[in-house]
Amino acid sequence: MLSYFFEFQQRNFDIARKAGSGRPKSGRTDANIAQVRRRIKSPVRRPGTHQSQRKIAAETGIGRSTVQRIVSKDLNLTSFRKVGVHQISAVNVRRRVVRCRGLLQRIRNRGERRIVFTDEKMFTLRAPRNAQNERVYGDGRKRTIARERLVVPRAHFSRKLMVSGGISWNGKTRLHLIPENERINADSYQYLLTDGLLPDCQQLYPAGNFIFQQDSARPHVALTSLALLEIDAPGYIGPEEWPACSPDLNACDYRLWAYLAQRVYSNGGFTTVQDLEARLHQEWDAIPLHLIRSWIGEFRPRCQATIRLRGQNIQHLFNKL
Repeated sequence: MLSYFFEFQQRNFDIARKAGSGRPKSGRTDANIAQVRRRIKSPVRRPGTHQSQRKIAAETGIGRSTVQRIVSKDLNLTSFRKVGVHQISAVNVRRRVVRCRGLLQRIRNRGERRIVFTDEKMFTLRAPRNAQNERVYGDGRKRTIARERLVVPRAHFSRKLMVSGGISWNGKTRLHLIPENERINADSYQYLLTDGLLPDCQQLYPAGNFIFQQDSARPHVALTSLALLEIDAPGYIGPEEWPACSPDLNACDYRLWAYLAQRVYSNGGFTTVQDLEARLHQEWDAIPLHLIRSWIGEFRPRCQATIRLRGQNIQHLFNKL
């Protein structure tokens, strides 16, 4: 026993393992690491040809947990989820750069705090599906589980409710509901502006120094709609200033609607439009101001990222909810 102590003392009481001690590696060998390395990443000239960890385990005979450890510990790789983005034409890619430069020039001296970002969004009675999370656990075979627990009916024509709203550094507008069977056209949009959005903006900015933002949807850029904004809005971002096909620059698109949908459908779908309408108002009113300000604060970095990436998509650079 003393001999072990003296040996330990001679090593300056170092508790590190000796090289070669312990059980020899049987799974994370050099050969297995090489096999996983070849399959887990796509070659630059052949994107999308990599294999999943499950497929690597099936083809090589290496245990799935061993594959996971090789990927994380030996290869030091991190998994990133792909992000769905909108398609942008070559013309709009170039325009995005020019118009983002113009927007940055316009919002210098914290000008983004005066922008009211607006948009419309469609909500359905049925909650959006997430097939990855819709799982049922049972202690027997699949056929022993009740059919109602495994089957998800697919509604072809789920009733919908369109809403319109805006957010800014000073807060949010009211949530405006579009009648169920009404289509947004230039006339209905101008009525929404006159009786809803613009008075709400005036309440958020009593000094009248707000900048009204909208995308390039046809009712928004109709000549009569632009003429109304020219008269009733002290400042607005016109269609020649706002980058087309750019939901990744509108705070409503890149944060608000996803957050609201997550809150609204947290307990599943709805049976009536009235229930959905009540929940929408409840969750809209509960959105905290500090969260809205964090979304508005992303606008400037997003414009800068668009310029840096020469007009290409930027959503993958920013974390999701």
